[in-house]
Amino acid sequence: MSSLDLSYYEPFHRNAVLNGKRWHYVDIPGDSSGSLGRGKTLLLVHGFPDTWYGWRHQVPVFRKHGFRLLIPSLLGFPRSEAPLTHPGVATGEKFDGHNVHKELGLEDENIQELECYTADFFAKSMVQLLDQLGIDKVCSFGHDWGAVFAPRLWLNYPERVECVSSACWYYQMPMEGFVDLKDFAEVAPSLRYQLYWGGDAPQEVIQKPLKEFMDRMYHHPTENHLLTSEAEYNNILKEFQYGGKTIAPMFPLYKSRKLAYDIDERDFLTKGRTEEDLAVDVPYLFIGAEFDIALQPGMESVLEGYVKEGLLEKQWVPCGHWVLFEEPEKMNKIYIDFLKKVFGSSKL
Repeated sequence: MSSLDLSYYEPFHRNAVLNGKRWHYVDIPGDSSGSLGRGKTLLLVHGFPDTWYGWRHQVPVFRKHGFRLLIPSLLGFPRSEAPLTHPGVATGEKFDGHNVHKELGLEDENIQELECYTADFFAKSMVQLLDQLGIDKVCSFGHDWGAVFAPRLWLNYPERVECVSSACWYYQMPMEGFVDLKDFAEVAPSLRYQLYWGGDAPQEVIQKPLKEFMDRMYHHPTENHLLTSEAEYNNILKEFQYGGKTIAPMFPLYKSRKLAYDIDERDFLTKGRTEEDLAVDVPYLFIGAEFDIALQPGMESVLEGYVKEGLLEKQWVPCGHWVLFEEPEKMNKIYIDFLKKVFGSSKL
């Protein structure tokens, strides 16, 4: 049975209450014959608009090498709990860039739910999952929003992470001075779309068929063809229709920017943590997509100061944003070569 088929995963679906919320995850054992990953676990984190199924092309390769795989569904996404079912209410950043967190206060119900969409909440939830499963350490890999969340597990719990990889985004080191998304988009125009996704998008998207939105996300931007097979795309649509939910509860990711900064300020910046303290001190693999419309070459250069010397590896793949399935063979080779350096005889 192929890992591209949804039925392949039927024995591996799990649910857990973590940090008071119900999380879905897939728990897949590694092949006993694989030596590289024997006794090791990979945490694989998807982005937007994606699901756990986004790692389908990597699953058999990682398994073959013996790695156990944990693939969670982010909150608000199919199969996991959706904390903010009405994300159109005031939840922090408004479209015009004005922030209302201080006016609402952290006791406001919507702010409490919005916190579920932060990387901090993700990290605290994942460490609870590791504790429940008796897993000491993981390699934390992510794509898109997962590329923000995966390194956060290291930041909060460095003793639980053996290595990190981010594809199509990168580790967000806590930094002094909040930069509003509107101002950030002026410096990085490729991110201007996030103003819409953090604003009116949820209300407008749910008025239209799901497939209309997904067609835009999963087709080539200029050549108008699917970036994956028809069968895989149908499986993606099935997952997004799981449980009869709308996709609106996924968009609060784009409303959580200021709250995420407030958490960083509280937990790191006001406690005297320096950039040296906050620099990643485990092997870190960054993977960029040469034709990504969001993260463009050069934007990742900050990683030189965010990862300690000798631990950063950067790779670029000649494709668009969906690197995991646009160039699966290249991605799988990059991942396995990196893991061999971490756990094998090769060195970074």
